Amino acid sequence: MSSCEIIKMYKRAIYDLTGIKCSGDTFNQDLVGLHQPAYMQVTPECPDYSRGSTAFREKLNHGVDGETGWQLVLALKPISILMPLIVEIEMVANVLTVHGGKEVVFVLKALNDLNYNVHAAIVKMQSYGDIIGKERLVVVGCHESLGEHGKEHRIPIGHYSDVVSFCARDVIEKVLDESNARYFHDWEVPPKSSDPGVLQVVARKGVGQGFSSNPHASCNLDGLMPTMTSHGNGRHQPPDWKMGDPVGKSYMFTMEDASKAQNLPKDYIDYMKGFAGKALLGGTSALHG
Repeated sequence: MSSCEIIKMYKRAIYDLTGIKCSGDTFNQDLVGLHQPAYMQVTPECPDYSRGSTAFREKLNHGVDGETGWQLVLALKPISILMPLIVEIEMVANVLTVHGGKEVVFVLKALNDLNYNVHAAIVKMQSYGDIIGKERLVVVGCHESLGEHGKEHRIPIGHYSDVVSFCARDVIEKVLDESNARYFHDWEVPPKSSDPGVLQVVARKGVGQGFSSNPHASCNLDGLMPTMTSHGNGRHQPPDWKMGDPVGKSYMFTMEDASKAQNLPKDYIDYMKGFAGKALLGGTSALHG
């Protein structure tokens, strides 16, 4: 088994947590002559496709025209050379709205031309038990050499429904640390939905998600937690807050909150505190799945 990563702390984290050594830059490898892998997972960087980034950075290039968005399409190169029996590609669901989803269509067609039986679905991490408002486009290609087994494969969908879902209130600490309190010039906004199993943004100080160190939106604890980012975990209203109450004071979700919401083990939090802090919540938390 091997992996590719260029950021030093992520390389170390992958090795520490899985024992898999990193070979460096995915797009600077001598792939010719390597054995055909049974399974390849491709997780390109997502900022140029994410909803928060595209809304907040309107004047910047997005998708394949952005700083890292090209990785999604160029990932087809190692796939076409190594021809894994199974390939999985994961990207934020908002990729379908960038450039009208043209990049996704290109990737799906290319996999089909490489003789893969392609299955794609938008999945909610909440349906697998994670208490976060995260949706992902998952693409699985099974090479035709797998025969009927590849044709029969379907992406498994979790059994947690919106009705029985947990909410952010279930994972935050019972007594909040006042050092995590923040005061912003927020204005109250009606949530898109007050149903369980959804993200309920009820106050904000600006458009979009904002930066992880300065999040624009604050959530009601009766909904899901926002998607975890590399250095911050979003804001939430006080536990006793209800619609109609004043806004302006909110609390940052903690590493412990974010870890529990993603079903990560306690020793993972201990590892992060001793290694790279919050940066690993966004960068390597996918390892648990």
